[in-house]
Amino acid sequence: MIGSGGSSKVFSAFDSNKNLYAIKAIRKDKGYASEMESMIVLREYFVMEHIGEHPNIIKHYSCNPEGMIVHNDVQQPICYNVMEYCANGSLSTIVRNTGAIEESIARFMFVQLASAVQFLHEKKFAHLDIKLENILLDEWFNIKLADFGSGVSLVKTRGMTANRVGTPLYMPPEIKNLEKGQSFEGMKADIYSFGVTLCLMLFGELPDFSMFDCDASTIGTNQMSSDDFMDVEMSEEKLSQRWKYLSASSKDLIQRMTNEDPNKRPTIEEVLAHEWVYFESLDGLQSQVYLEMKARQQAISNFQSL
Repeated sequence: MIGSGGSSKVFSAFDSNKNLYAIKAIRKDKGYASEMESMIVLREYFVMEHIGEHPNIIKHYSCNPEGMIVHNDVQQPICYNVMEYCANGSLSTIVRNTGAIEESIARFMFVQLASAVQFLHEKKFAHLDIKLENILLDEWFNIKLADFGSGVSLVKTRGMTANRVGTPLYMPPEIKNLEKGQSFEGMKADIYSFGVTLCLMLFGELPDFSMFDCDASTIGTNQMSSDDFMDVEMSEEKLSQRWKYLSASSKDLIQRMTNEDPNKRPTIEEVLAHEWVYFESLDGLQSQVYLEMKARQQAISNFQSL
């Protein structure tokens, strides 16, 4: 087993030609009701089939909502998706265990993720669960956006959805406060979650922005507690030092993306046109990203072996 989340578990597996894949499986006799399990598996596959391939979106190869597995000589019904195997796990593991990412490296990874989100939005889909845990890393530490089980098509709804899904830490206020009969803009919700993701990459935590010299009244992240995101809690003093260290443009982008008012958040095209994205050239950073992430992984491994 290489991962788990919610009611699913992810396993690595080889086919007859020794190609390596990731299998996301949900046991139908545990967790959700059978109908809910099938819906999640089929929705993820539906989204992936409709949007097509992108270098920063995980590849899906097949889906079976009526699968079977033999465990301890007993057959058990499962739903499963066959996906691309990402050798370096999730970005969440790295940030949780080793802290904030240096700005130029975070920018490189951010641009890859933004490219995936732009592609998804151009296809009129919203992800609705963008978070560090759903950002996987291939063998070269390239970004792979994953887990489209909460994804929704916006083609026939003029961009609106009533699906109250996602992860509380990353949820925008309009989803948290959603009442029966209400809807929200799916793409603007993605922008908020993406902004929270950037904040965690650069801070390692979601700070209380009222501590800093900025207009904190507009920032939706102030509504949530983030004390337990990192395995090692950061003091207010360290967060304050981190805030002063970051570039003005990075702080501006975070504040814009996590604005409480979805109408004041940028589109993904406006995010990609923001000055922070083009603050410096990304050319030649691939090897630097690889070395930095590899060193962090080694540090995690060394600590776990103590």
